[in-house]
Amino acid sequence: MDMIKLKKEIGQRLKKCRVECGLTQQNLSEKIGLQTKSYANIEAGRTLFSVETLISLANTLNISADYILFGYASGNFPLNSIIDSMPPNDLERIETIIRIYKEAIDGK
Repeated sequence: MDMIKLKKEIGQRLKKCRVECGLTQQNLSEKIGLQTKSYANIEAGRTLFSVETLISLANTLNISADYILFGYASGNFPLNSIIDSMPPNDLERIETIIRIYKEAIDGK
């Protein structure tokens, strides 16, 4: 993925969550220990953040780091809902199919 596009998408997700939490950029910046201008640059998609800031953002906004970075929480990965609804004997078959597929694309 294009890094410029990724940074903009991350910034948009952060802005959406910040607004939903009723926080200004200044409020959120203070809570996570950043200068307001630094946070504004993240939200605008101009810069990224450290792992420490990612963790602070996730905790402060009560969202997962996966959501910030990828747009979905790991528990909400699109295939999870399908897999969760399957009976256990089908899950074993699906696991076998995935292992065979992975081996084929890895060239084993």
